[in-house]
Amino acid sequence: MNQFEQLYVLRIKQIDSHEGRSDHVHL
Repeated sequence: MNQFEQLYVLRIKQIDSHEGRSDHVHL
């Protein structure tokens, strides 16, 4: 797992917990 993948996963988790959504993040 590279840094970009880690940031992507972390951002998805933040969005998921904040908005209650599992949508993919548009970078």
